[in-house]
Amino acid sequence: MLNKFALTVAITGSMMASAAHAGISQNSYIAKGETLLLGDNHPKTISFDGQNRGDVAVEILLQNGTSRTPVRSVAPGESFNQTVRENQVMVLRNKSIDQRARVYWHVSGYSSTVNPRSD
Repeated sequence: MLNKFALTVAITGSMMASAAHAGISQNSYIAKGETLLLGDNHPKTISFDGQNRGDVAVEILLQNGTSRTPVRSVAPGESFNQTVRENQVMVLRNKSIDQRARVYWHVSGYSSTVNPRSD
């Protein structure tokens, strides 16, 4: 299961490298108790929108360096919009310890810097 996620992240990363300013939309699975990190070295503020398409709650946090600040919890079926400042990372944490989460996310600019990865 984790290998499938890693492959998805690798394929997404290579696709993003060819479209620096184009938008990206993706469904991502987050393993139980794991996180999905989005963003990294974007030169400006970027905005993500998405939806929790799974059966478990997902928490949004913003990371600055090694510090993470909770923003909100997204219930199954609920949508979200999140602005991520320059040098911040948006963290989507699966709050379940026994089920994987499924989220849809979209970013319209600086997609080459989104760098989706698990943590």
